[in-house]
Amino acid sequence: MSCWKDLDSLVSRGKKTAKASSLGGLHAKREETLSQFFTPAWVVRFLWDTISEAFEPARRYRLLDNSIGSASMFRYAEPTQHTLHGFDVDGELVDQVSGVLDASGYRVDIQQAGMQEVSLGRYSAALINPPFSINLASPNLTPYPGVTHYGRHGPDTSALSHEYALIMRRQLLWPLGDN
Repeated sequence: MSCWKDLDSLVSRGKKTAKASSLGGLHAKREETLSQFFTPAWVVRFLWDTISEAFEPARRYRLLDNSIGSASMFRYAEPTQHTLHGFDVDGELVDQVSGVLDASGYRVDIQQAGMQEVSLGRYSAALINPPFSINLASPNLTPYPGVTHYGRHGPDTSALSHEYALIMRRQLLWPLGDN
């Protein structure tokens, strides 16, 4: 589809910035890029090869990406079969991605938000590659035993991004096809 050429051409903070040259420089790069680091194409292909056999052709599925970026995780989605949901902290990128996907015939619901700020519904599948080891702090975190911890806003208001994303994914999924 031509929309992927348009999406690939979007320049986000993560694409504009050189990679960190050391572990010590990683924190500064995360600040500069809003933790936008992109999933390699081979990982996206692997994920789709893994889940696509479970999709029945005549059904519609709700897909979630919790760090949508330029929507590369949805590269193999079909407008007639998949409704695309996601969020990202970069509002400008969210607007651009939503516009391209909507104009290409996809049903989309993409919001500007961080993981710690959203309240989500249920999804058929979640394709995620969340930012790792980012400290999330919000009074709006959903409490998950062993994942959320006491934070500056009180009990269950702090979590590591990768742990929170994985437990969130598990809690938000229907059995595949029950949508």
